[in-house]
Amino acid sequence: MIEENRYTVLPKVSIRPDSFTFYNQFYKNFGVDHVEKIAMNPDVKKALQEMGALPTRLVDSNKHNLELSHKAAKRIREKVNWIFALSKKRDIITHDGTNIFGFKMNFITLTLPAQQAHSTDVIIKSCLNQTLTELKAKFNLQNYVWRLEYQKNGNAHFHIATDCFMEYWAVRSIWNRCLNKLGYVDRYMNANINLTFEEYCAKVNYSNTYDTETLERMYKFGVETSWSKPNSVDVRVVKSGANIAFYIAKYITKKDKKIVSAYEQMQKDSLIELLKKREGSNSNMRLWFCSRSLSKIDKISLFMEEVNDLAESCYKEVVANFVAVHDYCKVVYFNLSKQSNIFKRQFRDLIYNYASLTGYFDLKIT
Repeated sequence: MIEENRYTVLPKVSIRPDSFTFYNQFYKNFGVDHVEKIAMNPDVKKALQEMGALPTRLVDSNKHNLELSHKAAKRIREKVNWIFALSKKRDIITHDGTNIFGFKMNFITLTLPAQQAHSTDVIIKSCLNQTLTELKAKFNLQNYVWRLEYQKNGNAHFHIATDCFMEYWAVRSIWNRCLNKLGYVDRYMNANINLTFEEYCAKVNYSNTYDTETLERMYKFGVETSWSKPNSVDVRVVKSGANIAFYIAKYITKKDKKIVSAYEQMQKDSLIELLKKREGSNSNMRLWFCSRSLSKIDKISLFMEEVNDLAESCYKEVVANFVAVHDYCKVVYFNLSKQSNIFKRQFRDLIYNYASLTGYFDLKIT
């Protein structure tokens, strides 16, 4: 029989840009001067349940889908939320004089202009890594997270979230140059150079995505540039909490449908076979990655006894979007844009101080 005095239960709170999580941290007592954080194996879970410190029901939340595990998707979502929360709104004037008011983030998608002929690992190492290096040097890209995704045709593409403003044409110039080390721009050019407008429309508009005016503009640009500048980059500006929620759901952590038709399942199975043949057994290929600055940012984790007035004021004054009670914790989710101005100011000070301590940026709160 395991005695209760062998365990110490300490209440804690974890603070993220969109939630407060309240839970208990468990420690095992080995003597007067020695305690050790508990590894939650089945025997310990059972003992804690007998104490009443854990409920009986246990849930495995670390399931995987075809691309990302639940845990990885959650981490990506958290990294993106941190970028958004720590980015100050600013007004941008583009190269052609366009004003962008209240810029916070860019969501960038990098695609291949021709059918993929190399393993994704080669493209990451030869093209994506160099593109990111050049963006760091040219635009001071510092805080970012990217994830890999596959299109229906089997081509890899990459979604990047960052607080660094970069115009699509500048990113496209670098990405296309890096891609052409592997010949992708040349293959695109050779495939389109002799197409008539009607042939081009049939090729790119098979799903009726574009109207005639857009197709004419795309074809004209291709002809004028001798098809040497494929539209392989898409950049979307994020300015609000609604934007960030939309882009996280659409580009960063979207999941496959749980119910698909027989035809859709056949297409999925064919894609999986294609990927297996092309990617081989390379289990070390990254599915996502974040900058060093973001790797230091996780959550503000505090014992309830050490919570300062600022943190306490925040979680007591928050207007909850909804509350989720799980086996090990209670999570209070909130929408920062819907909070009072006092809460926003206090919460900003709280997370900015945390980020400054981690080295995310050098900032003094005034």
